[in-house]
Amino acid sequence: MKVECIDTELSLMFGLFKYGKDAIKVFDASPAKEEQFANLVNREIVLILCERLRKGDVLSTQGFLTYYKNMQERPEKENLKVLEALRAIKTRPCTIEDFKVHCIALTEFACRRKFLGALNNSIDYVDKNFDGTMTDLEKSFSEIRRMKNPKQVQTVMGLKNSLKDRQSLAKDIHDNPDKVGMCELGFKNIDKYIGRQAPGEFVLYQARTNTGKSMFLMHTALHNYKRGLRGIIITIEMSASQYLYRMDSNITGIEHKQFSSGSITTDTDLMKRWDNRISCVSSRDEDLLVYWVPSGCTPAKVRSIIANNPFNPDFIIIDYAGDMKSGINGVSDYDAAAFGVIYSSLKEFAGEFNCVVYSAQQTKRGVKKVDTESGSWSDIASHKADIMIALEITKEDEDFMTEFEGVVYNGRMSISIIKGRNIPKCRTQVIPQFHKMTFIEKEQEEMMAVGFSSMKTKKQKVKEEGEKVAGGEIPIAKEGKLSKCSQEEEINLLD
Repeated sequence: MKVECIDTELSLMFGLFKYGKDAIKVFDASPAKEEQFANLVNREIVLILCERLRKGDVLSTQGFLTYYKNMQERPEKENLKVLEALRAIKTRPCTIEDFKVHCIALTEFACRRKFLGALNNSIDYVDKNFDGTMTDLEKSFSEIRRMKNPKQVQTVMGLKNSLKDRQSLAKDIHDNPDKVGMCELGFKNIDKYIGRQAPGEFVLYQARTNTGKSMFLMHTALHNYKRGLRGIIITIEMSASQYLYRMDSNITGIEHKQFSSGSITTDTDLMKRWDNRISCVSSRDEDLLVYWVPSGCTPAKVRSIIANNPFNPDFIIIDYAGDMKSGINGVSDYDAAAFGVIYSSLKEFAGEFNCVVYSAQQTKRGVKKVDTESGSWSDIASHKADIMIALEITKEDEDFMTEFEGVVYNGRMSISIIKGRNIPKCRTQVIPQFHKMTFIEKEQEEMMAVGFSSMKTKKQKVKEEGEKVAGGEIPIAKEGKLSKCSQEEEINLLD
């Protein structure tokens, strides 16, 4: 197997010298990296040259040699090696179109070297630690796939230089948030106040056993998929078919037991509804894929699933973090260090794959009030999660009773934001319908803050201000002049 090609490297170097700024743009937009040059002298030249090109400098081969010699004092032997490489560049000219092809070829050879290296390393350890070796191989293969097909994520931005990029992104977020992968939780009374989740965020649901963690995670997935976003679901607790039957129930409004028992197949009308609802559930060509990992769901395995997925997802549902294994040799699955790796990895995946990651954890036994400290691994989870959502049934919820579409419901559930960066801690109440894998949520006019208090909406504030003016409580400005009031009051009136 051919693992390097000096001609490819020389052609790329020719292109960088010949086409300068145009070439570096193509190079940076491709999967190629300076570190992928196999020849050490060529790699050193390219590292220096690319750095100068990104700063806007243009160097000829002679100018580069002078710059190289002046950088630091080196043995003459090293200078001669660089001189020979620069002379060899002229023997491998290429067009800008060929330059793009050579970028891909460079990465291909680098992937081959990494592949063979991973195999060679595994041979020495496979007898001693087979499971660990397999985990290492999975991780290496995932890295190789990402090398070949990287998802371009802008990790460095300048305050001034990236202003146009930020303005363009802000316009996309406003005009077409789905285009830039902005996700929602799927709760009407929360989404309209906290806004959307941006790629790179890690969201964690927290609840007691059997309170609907899986159902609400599934709802978040379906809500975003229906809006046209791409996503995948990784389930540990139940098989892919069981999970999909739950989604079928949610989408069609048909009771879940009809699917799980197979009795739906005896009803022609229900079968037609099933076909019709699923066929038009989303405008996306990509399917909403469900991966079942029945055992050994480690961060390495999750990374492998995401990396090998046929498309780049906008969101990832992992049902759920509490059932994952760390994959650390010699460390118990229930050790804090193990869950430190798990939650840290989930946050990393959100950034690495430029998507939103949703998962869940259990609430500690005996906890009456769900908060950031009540989770099974709260110290770790609360530090890593960008948003934490509590699913709980309070005493007030237990006593609640209402009628909806001729059906009387006893009890409800509270959904609360218990942690969030620069978002209000608000809540909503829903009536779960577990038999149809969905819930009822009445849209509220005002935001309900966590702590059973309410916050006034802007509309309500304006209305009340108007009533105060009409009642003479606030002096009315005459002849275009502001009434005499403090600066603070003036600002409040203008808000």
